[in-house]
Amino acid sequence: MSKQSERRRKARMIKAARQIGTLTTDLASVEWIEAAGDDGETKPKRFTMTAYTGGAMQVSAYGPPVVIDLSGMTARSPIPILANHDHAQIVGHADDVQIGDSALKLSGVISGASAAAEQVQASSKLGFPWKASVGAQPDKMEFVGEDVKTEVNGKSFTGPLYVARKSTLGEVSFVAVAADGRTSAKVAASAAKNKDSDMKFEQWIEAMGLALDELRDDQIAKLREKYDQEVQAAAKQAGGDINAGGASSPPAVQPPAFDLSACVLTYEKHVADVQAKAASYAGKIDPAKLAEIQASAGQKAAELKSQALNEEWPATRLEVELVKARADADVALIKAEMPKGPAIHGSTRDGSPEAIEAAFSMSAGIQEPEKYFKPEVLEAADKYYRGIGIQEVLLSFARQGGYDGRMKITASNCREVIKAAFSVHSITTMLSSTGNKILLEGFMAGPQKWREVASVKSVSDFKQVTAYRMTADLEYEELGPAGEIQHGTLGQETYTMQAKTYARMAALTRTDIINDDLGAFDDLRNRLGRGASQKLSKVFWTAWLAAYNGAAFWTAARGNLVTSSSLGSSGLATAIQAFRDMSDSDGNLLDMEPVKVLVPPALEATAAELYTSREMRNTTASTKYPTNNIYYNKFVPIVVPELGNSSYTGYSDTTWYLLADPAVLASATMCFLNGQQSPTIESTDADFETLGIQFRGYHDFGADMTEYRASVAAEA
Repeated sequence: MSKQSERRRKARMIKAARQIGTLTTDLASVEWIEAAGDDGETKPKRFTMTAYTGGAMQVSAYGPPVVIDLSGMTARSPIPILANHDHAQIVGHADDVQIGDSALKLSGVISGASAAAEQVQASSKLGFPWKASVGAQPDKMEFVGEDVKTEVNGKSFTGPLYVARKSTLGEVSFVAVAADGRTSAKVAASAAKNKDSDMKFEQWIEAMGLALDELRDDQIAKLREKYDQEVQAAAKQAGGDINAGGASSPPAVQPPAFDLSACVLTYEKHVADVQAKAASYAGKIDPAKLAEIQASAGQKAAELKSQALNEEWPATRLEVELVKARADADVALIKAEMPKGPAIHGSTRDGSPEAIEAAFSMSAGIQEPEKYFKPEVLEAADKYYRGIGIQEVLLSFARQGGYDGRMKITASNCREVIKAAFSVHSITTMLSSTGNKILLEGFMAGPQKWREVASVKSVSDFKQVTAYRMTADLEYEELGPAGEIQHGTLGQETYTMQAKTYARMAALTRTDIINDDLGAFDDLRNRLGRGASQKLSKVFWTAWLAAYNGAAFWTAARGNLVTSSSLGSSGLATAIQAFRDMSDSDGNLLDMEPVKVLVPPALEATAAELYTSREMRNTTASTKYPTNNIYYNKFVPIVVPELGNSSYTGYSDTTWYLLADPAVLASATMCFLNGQQSPTIESTDADFETLGIQFRGYHDFGADMTEYRASVAAEA
């Protein structure tokens, strides 16, 4: 990356950093503390607020959501309190800042001598619900890849998202509109509130199963209205009257009781109000969106009604819960009506981890990248990241991990860059994802002949699994006069399957990194990819030949071994007859068709001639003229070098096999742990003793002989 490009990148990050927190997502309320004494109205108002509760915020400059890690946040009081994140609109300051494990709390005073400070206080007195928004400068950003989980602030998040691992709190602002209805601000009206009345109000709320500190301001206002009505009614019943500034000891009131009719009426009134409000938006927003909002609001209201009836809520409590549901529906309508901004067509070299991965995969030599990436991703990769090397990839992640040194990896900073890069765990996701694509290509390029003769099974663990062969007595019988159906019986012949783990390691060395040499990724393709395929093939054919060499799998007694049967018309006729005579333990013919012939390389030409030639020369008859090949295009030849290789016990250049379709019945089975047929690769920073990046590939599989009735072995 050029110095000019790097400067532009930093400028964009700085601009984006200033926007963290300007959208108020997952924030809590702001509460105002009245000044003590009768002159509370003239003294500066104090406040406490929970400015951030550790959730994800949608910050436009970043794309994916942003989470601020509170464990890495620093703050130095006093913290400015602004309006709308505008440094010219000073509202006050916070002189006490508490950064907890899951929340940021502040308390302070309205000390601003500005129109903004006056507006906040004046509009609050009139009931305007101010929101709170935190602003912080990110000092260290970490990208979390798609579907990758991470723990921040005691919560679990799934990528893609950014985590500000280190940040500095700059200010907190009052804003008018928040993305989360839970944010609110409240200014007290006077210092003359009656404490006895408040205590009884809280008790009245608790008697309904509610908690005052868990309610929103609009819900509290609705409850206060109901409570005051109850107080007025109780006073009149006692023969007196009470007003807002009257008696210091209002009469006690009883909490509302469950009233079925009142609950139903409350629900119906709410539904009518929501429908009327939605109707006012007809023609202003998309009809489908309007119907979706109405349906969602109706479902929520129905759920609350059902809960209220099941738990016998007072109608007042149901009304309070519906207040929040109504507010959520209103917010949805307002958002749907907002004009959509024009599409932004543009990109930067710092934007798409997926495009970086695509470019890096192509640089590493992956074939057919269109199989793994969408066209738009490949287009971005080609346009912005063409030829990206391991150095640029490591440096991009290292910068997210706090590295700010030289923008070239050398012998002196190699370890520092690697350490910083791997502190951002998403690099392991990207390298492992790229490695798995390259490994898969190497694996599939290796020997796969076993797939043509074996069935594939999935096992859930590494324990030995026992299965039954085709010896069950399950033939249908004629139903007798009594109509009784006879039970079939399972046979006693069994076979076993078991998966084991096979693994290998490779490394991208310090020399490879400094030389920016992606040729080292050929190790992933060859040693970890093709090597895995070779190992699987070796395990499979070793098991196959072991079954032939003294394991009593193919025997004359079982009827699946014929002797003096060289591969040719006569030998095929003998093997086919043995195949058709195959039966279960009760003498029932299996009636399966042979479709393949398995041969060592020495018999490849003969097998190919039998399959492709319409005529064959009869060398055993007195005449040398060709005869018709009755086996033309019948038995697909499968040539396996291992069958005739002297390094395998039981090898033979003359023994061949006639096979059924493995999809119907197979003499061998490959079992894979959890059905994972290809190996897996993982990457990590190398151990302290090694400078570089390590890759490990592992594969969980097992090869076992299963149905001996699915094949016939023929010896010359």
